[in-house]
Amino acid sequence: MRKKLLYLSITFIVIITAMTFYLRNSNGSKNSFRSSYKKIRVVMDDNYPPYVFKDTDGKLKGVLIDEWKLWEEKTGIKVEITATSWDNALNSMKNNQYDVIDTMFYNEKRALSYDFSKPYATVDVPIFFNQNISGITDIDSLRGFPVAVKKGDNSESILKENGITGIIEFDSYEDIVNAARNKKIVVFIMDKPPALYYMYKANIADKFKYSAPLYIGQFHRAVKKGSSELLSTVEDGFALISNKEYKDIQNKWLGSSNYYPEYLKYIKYTIAIIVIIIILLIIINYTLKKKVKRKTLELTNAMSKLKTSEERYKDLLINLNVGVVVFSDSGRIIISNNEFKKLVGWSENVTSADLIAMINIDGSEIKDEERPLNKVISTKKPIHDFTLGIIRKKYNDIKWVKADIIPEFDINNNIESIIATYVDITERNNAVEALRQSEGKIRTIIETIPDLVFILDRKGVFVDYLSAEGYKTYYSREYFIGKCVYDIFPLEIAKGFKKSIESVIENGGTKIYEYPLPFDISLSISKLDL
Repeated sequence: MRKKLLYLSITFIVIITAMTFYLRNSNGSKNSFRSSYKKIRVVMDDNYPPYVFKDTDGKLKGVLIDEWKLWEEKTGIKVEITATSWDNALNSMKNNQYDVIDTMFYNEKRALSYDFSKPYATVDVPIFFNQNISGITDIDSLRGFPVAVKKGDNSESILKENGITGIIEFDSYEDIVNAARNKKIVVFIMDKPPALYYMYKANIADKFKYSAPLYIGQFHRAVKKGSSELLSTVEDGFALISNKEYKDIQNKWLGSSNYYPEYLKYIKYTIAIIVIIIILLIIINYTLKKKVKRKTLELTNAMSKLKTSEERYKDLLINLNVGVVVFSDSGRIIISNNEFKKLVGWSENVTSADLIAMINIDGSEIKDEERPLNKVISTKKPIHDFTLGIIRKKYNDIKWVKADIIPEFDINNNIESIIATYVDITERNNAVEALRQSEGKIRTIIETIPDLVFILDRKGVFVDYLSAEGYKTYYSREYFIGKCVYDIFPLEIAKGFKKSIESVIENGGTKIYEYPLPFDISLSISKLDL
């Protein structure tokens, strides 16, 4: 029973295969092709080997000639092929002397006048130049050179569109190569297949180099705009040609690699080894896949935790109340936090040019080479506790900061990044300056009082001693400074000093303390002195 089922299955497969083969071949027969055309006239370039060219007898041959003959057999429609110079082919097609033009590159200008078939071949179009010339890489490098092209070729349009004026026209590709052989031209643009054919034929292939493709073109068959039935007839006819038939024509004109049966056994051994290796790789891959999956899960979890931690620290950095900036090794800002932007007044309307002026604490301008960031880059040493002023030109004010600038290094001891912190000390500096000015005013007032003025601390030690200019005492200033009242005055007088100081500390205000001296002096003690 099983054998009968097997035979029936094989028979069914054979019948289906035979029917498919029959239908495929019957579709390709000329009797099944339907078209209103009995004859079409085709024009193409006559100088494009291996696609189309003339032999020594002037007879046309090449890939396209064979393909159109096969098209004629498949469709039953007569094909009249004319091959001429490309410029003449374009003009003849324009004057309605032909139905179809072959070997046509598509461009937008041509698309206004023609409908194109699907592309059937892709062609590189490089720049060819004498081996003694260097620097020719693209269309801009052609400026100033006479450039040879085939008349009517797509490359001529591209050169003109890009402003290349030194164009020399030739009727055919072969004429261009002959001119190159005779050293009349040194630069030309040509489709690669015919270029190599004629250059090897003229024995100058080793005397010329070529660039990367200036552009890549594709061969189409084209008909006059609106001739949709004709275009369908052409494309449907070529669709009847099988892949094997196309391949046979290609191998005939483009060549095929040799096949050596003696290498077959080595190929079999190689295939067997490859199969074994593949099986081993599948097993290893399965094992590794499980390990990778487990490691990937672990890594994903670790990355998730790292990302959460990184975001947490990034938020902390952005919202610190200390200005923080990370610079690159060249001084470019990589990241800066909100406090730094607030400190320097950065906004969409403020550029770095508004922030470049810096000054020292004495008011002198910091030159570029003296700036702390530039010093760190040049010396690779950190700078700590550096006071500088940032002149914000946009706001016409100064921000004073304490800066710490620390370089970070890679494994080669090169600066990888630079971290800078800036603490705003503007208010503190302003307060210190105000206090200094206030002290100066008080000292000036005191020095104008025509009396002796002593400044004591809480313990009764003389801190300072002021007097009007010219005031004379029995003792010098140095006699009092740093000494306690007990060291200078008798005990009773010293105790009176001490009680007056304690009263001022406790109650505030001013305390008058009088004591006898050889001349009449009264001492006023206030909390300001203490």
